Amino acid sequence: MAHGGDTGAEADGTVMDGKTNVVSLVVRTPEHPGKLLMGVRAPTPTSRRHPHVLSTPTMRVPAEILAAAVAAQAPGSMPALSLGHIHTFRPSHSVPFGGAQRQTSGLAFLVESVLAKKVGLSNALVEGNAFGSVALGSLALDLVPDAATKESELTEMLTLVATLDAGSDQIPSSTLSYGQFMWADPAQLQDALAHNDALRVDPNLDLMICIHGLCVKSAATLLASDVAA
Repeated sequence: MAHGGDTGAEADGTVMDGKTNVVSLVVRTPEHPGKLLMGVRAPTPTSRRHPHVLSTPTMRVPAEILAAAVAAQAPGSMPALSLGHIHTFRPSHSVPFGGAQRQTSGLAFLVESVLAKKVGLSNALVEGNAFGSVALGSLALDLVPDAATKESELTEMLTLVATLDAGSDQIPSSTLSYGQFMWADPAQLQDALAHNDALRVDPNLDLMICIHGLCVKSAATLLASDVAA
C-alpha cells in the first residue's frame, strides 16, 4: 500500500544530481518491548548531512544491492513509486541475521552492515553475540532537503524491521555517527513527528534536536500500518 507524504521539493537550495539509496532500520528487542531504537545524528567527515536530527539507524547503499535484497526476499514486489509516497510491503517471513551462519541473505547483510558501521555492534556481531531476524518494511521515494549543506537529494529509502534477539545490551550510548541512542515509544514518535517536536519523544533531548526526516516518516507509517493490521 502507498501513502502520500510531505516532500522536500519546496525546500530552498540545490537539488543534487542522481538518486541516493538508503537503508533504514526499525530495530526492536525483547529487552525494550514495544519500542524502537532511535539516535541523534552526529556530523562526520564522511557524512555531513542531517546533523542533530532524531533518526532511525540509516546507511547509504548501492542501488543494485538494495534492489537485489528486496527481489530475493519478495520477487516482483519492487514498486514504482511517485515522489512523496511510502509503499508498505505485504507481511513476509523474516530471515535470520548475525550469529554463526554459513550462509546469509541480502537483508541480513544490510542489517549487519548498518548495525556494525553505525550502531557500534561490529564486535558483538563478529563474536556471535548479536543476532536476530529481519523482514521487509517499506520503500519510500522523496526529495530530502538538508539544512547543513543546503542541498536536497532524491532519496529512495528501504526500511527494514529488525528484531534484535541478543546484543541490545551491547549498543553503546553513542557512536561517531550518532551522538545519543534511545528506545522510543512509537506513539510518542508519531506525536513528535506530527508536531515537529523531538522533545515529545524524550523531554531531555537538546532543544536544537529536529525530527522531520524521511526515515522517521517511513517508520511512523510502517508502525501505523502494524496497528491498523
